[in-house]
Amino acid sequence: MSFAVIGAGISGLTCARNLQRAGFKVQLYDKARRPGGRLCTKRLGPNDSLHFDHGAPAFTARDPLFKAFVEELRKKDILQTWEAPIGELKNGVFTATPLTEKWYVGVPSQSRIGGYLTEELKKPPLYEANVAQVRRIADKWRVVSDKGKDFGEFSGVVVAFPGPQASDVLYDLTKYRRSIQNEVNIRPQFTLLLTLGQLPKKIASFGGAYVKNNPVLHWIARNNTKPQRTSELECWVVHANLDWSKAYVADDLNIVKEKMIAAFGEAVGIPDIPVKESHIHRWLYSTPIKTYPTRFIWDKKEGIGMCGDWAGNGGNVEGAFLSGYELSQEIKKDLEQQLESKK
Repeated sequence: MSFAVIGAGISGLTCARNLQRAGFKVQLYDKARRPGGRLCTKRLGPNDSLHFDHGAPAFTARDPLFKAFVEELRKKDILQTWEAPIGELKNGVFTATPLTEKWYVGVPSQSRIGGYLTEELKKPPLYEANVAQVRRIADKWRVVSDKGKDFGEFSGVVVAFPGPQASDVLYDLTKYRRSIQNEVNIRPQFTLLLTLGQLPKKIASFGGAYVKNNPVLHWIARNNTKPQRTSELECWVVHANLDWSKAYVADDLNIVKEKMIAAFGEAVGIPDIPVKESHIHRWLYSTPIKTYPTRFIWDKKEGIGMCGDWAGNGGNVEGAFLSGYELSQEIKKDLEQQLESKK
């Protein structure tokens, strides 16, 4: 049996790897140029020498299944702990918070995790493949691109990207489209990438901080404090507040960038902070504020499933992993039951 997995974020990658291990033939698609979803790294500057983890800044591990995966990555030197001070930034003053959990990051970048998960796949993933629809024809699924290209037929399909985008792909599956649209709410978010010519001593003491008393910003990270980050310049990643991002999502990106630079200077207590280079990124589907009631969706009769951090109590890297993993186990269980019934 064959499966098309659409979406190469952590959820889709996990599901694809485990489906292949269960004996399925798997073809992975993603509209981006590389795997990882929001576990990603932006490369800017001369020869791509400046690196910014502009998606998920780091993650923790609580569930035993995810802890086992984290240990797998750690043993292969793909993951390390982020040891820099983490805390709160309020009115220009940083206060460290004692951490009760380890914060993990991919090395030498967040993108390494997604790359590792594709190594086991027998069929190379197809990138820059923008799937627009999946269509049920007889007892097979056909996968079609936004330009009408037919990617072929499959026994089953897994749609593994943000709920609203998933509902667009499920054009002919009204019940799932309506269910996702009613149950899932994912907010946009702006991310500002900055390099500083000099590092002011005032902000040299921390690695990451939640921003308080600032209507624009939510989180600031000094990327150079993460392990194996070798950028010559000081690279900073600044995430905007979700409400603010929603209000300005349709605005000109240059205007948004200037507002966030001003808010960054205000947050760190240096209004005229010496910014050398800047770049703005708009995540249209960033953070779920309302998730689907179950960890995944699986229609055994039709052979279609959906997973992502928007399903279950997700909203983070661990939730995305568990959604993809548990969906793959459910599909595997159904196949085993079908084989048993034929004996």
